Amino acid sequence: MKHLIILLICVLIFPSVSCAQRSNPAGRDQVGVTISTLGSNDVVSFVKMMGGASYYGDGFLTVGISYLHPITKILDLESGLEYSSQKIKIRPEFMPGMSLTDRYGSFSLISLPIGLRLNFLRYFFLSGSFFLASDASTSMPIDSQTGIGANFGLGFKYSFRGRMSVFVNPYQKMHSIVYFSTPGSSHQHLWESGFRFGFLYTLK
Repeated sequence: MKHLIILLICVLIFPSVSCAQRSNPAGRDQVGVTISTLGSNDVVSFVKMMGGASYYGDGFLTVGISYLHPITKILDLESGLEYSSQKIKIRPEFMPGMSLTDRYGSFSLISLPIGLRLNFLRYFFLSGSFFLASDASTSMPIDSQTGIGANFGLGFKYSFRGRMSVFVNPYQKMHSIVYFSTPGSSHQHLWESGFRFGFLYTLK
């Protein structure tokens, strides 16, 4: 509960200023599904370490449920729930007489994003969110990604006649900026760069 309170406070102070038209003129809530892929992932550390294995991203797929709630004519609150499957490649440290064959690992994450969507020029939006993520795998090939991360992107949206709408949202995402595991200067962070596709339905 303490971690959720921290996350909500961060979202409430998220800054945004602009001028726009609403894509949902009726001012109604929207729900839908999202798929994130067609990008790359990587494992990074804020401190460069000498020696040890090297870690590289090998693809990912994220599916989720999205919820939009209008706040003003140009601003929406965006939340939901996401499940992510991540793959990485591990290259052993060079040591004489040892095999340098790459090995592969995978792990899953469950995330609760809460953020804002700023609409402009009718068909476009900026999105930013913080998310609370939790490891969903029994073992992790990299450091635990349980913690608070951040996401930012620019999107295009289109509403059909009726209640259906779609969007595509190129984004950048950094995991475990604030991590809940044992502190360490060389903590590994998962970095994503991809496209999020969404299908939304406007509620009555």
